Amino acid sequence: MQAESSRDATLALRVSGRIVSLHRSEIDWIEAAGNFVEVHAGGSTWRVHEALAALELRLHAARFRRVHRSALVNLARVREIRPTLNGDGEILLHDGTRLALSRRYRAALESEFAAIG
Repeated sequence: MQAESSRDATLALRVSGRIVSLHRSEIDWIEAAGNFVEVHAGGSTWRVHEALAALELRLHAARFRRVHRSALVNLARVREIRPTLNGDGEILLHDGTRLALSRRYRAALESEFAAIG
C-alpha cells in the first residue's frame, strides 16, 4: 500500500471563518450535530458547517468507518468493540471515549477487526 501524500494526509476544515488543517491520523471521531459536524481530535473539538456524508466522502475509507448514522470513527483509535443486549454495540476508543455502534454497522466492523488480528 502506498503512503498517503502530504495533501491526502491532511484534512482542511473551515471553522468560524478560518481554515484549520488536521492530519487525518489525528482525528479520533466525528459526529453529526444538526447542519454541522464536530471533529474530535486529540482532546479538541472543531465545529464545522458540513454534512457528515460530505465529510465522509473526503476521508479515506481505509481509515474511517461509519459506526452509527451520526458518527464516523478512525479505526486506528478503536481499542475495543463491545456487544450490547439489544444487538447494537459500544466502541471504546484509546482515550476512553465510548461511542454507540448501531447493529447496521456492527457486523462489518467486527469482521474487519477479526481479519486484522
